[in-house]
Amino acid sequence: MVEIYDTYAYFWIQGFECDPAEISEGIGLEPNRVVLKGEQLKGGRVSIKHS
Repeated sequence: MVEIYDTYAYFWIQGFECDPAEISEGIGLEPNRVVLKGEQLKGGRVSIKHS
């Protein structure tokens, strides 16, 4: 019987002031999800209000 695993990897970049698309282009990876500073998250929380 073959075992099936769910595997996840996270790559986090923060502390930049440019468009996230510029980061994607520079590293050659496209994100599955982008959260911008001050963006409303699930449950009503706000990502990061300030630097």
